[in-house]
Amino acid sequence: MDRTGPGQKYFIVTKGKAKPGKKGISKGCIGYVETETKEEVIGPVFTSGVKGSVKLEKENLHMLSKHQAQLLLFVSPSSKRLEVLQKEELFRAICCLVQSDVVVVQHKKESKPGVVQGVMQIVRKESYGDVTMLGFDVEITETERKAAFKKESALPLFSAGDILKVIIDSPPSSPLLAGNKQEGNVRFFIR
Repeated sequence: MDRTGPGQKYFIVTKGKAKPGKKGISKGCIGYVETETKEEVIGPVFTSGVKGSVKLEKENLHMLSKHQAQLLLFVSPSSKRLEVLQKEELFRAICCLVQSDVVVVQHKKESKPGVVQGVMQIVRKESYGDVTMLGFDVEITETERKAAFKKESALPLFSAGDILKVIIDSPPSSPLLAGNKQEGNVRFFIR
């Protein structure tokens, strides 16, 4: 199924152990809407361990765009995804990040300023269909960054959950704020 059309919808489980099965589906799991009724959604849940499509009540879900779903898929553990989503202003700013934006990230249990070098598509062995995770290539700007990453050739990758603050000096001009989808300058990274 093509999930790239204009009517694409994704969701995150926000309440309890949404059915089906005895175990249920945990909070923070992300899925795709195949069909929906007034009160229910039917679709696969990527990070639940349940195979195939499941039926979930809309009251236990929060609807997402594809871009939001891709950013949240890289956040781990799944329970942290809801924490990120609850910080609405910050998450909105994270969704609009582009190259050269200044952020503060959580790195090695410390807050560090950095500059976004790019948005990365992360491909892992787990399959989420045609939905790839998105992370951020961030260059730490503190002087100790050089010593800390001397041996590493690649910049560290950060999830939306690692970003503590987005520094905005002037009103953002990102096409995402205007409702347009931006997918240019996204690089692939395989883990």
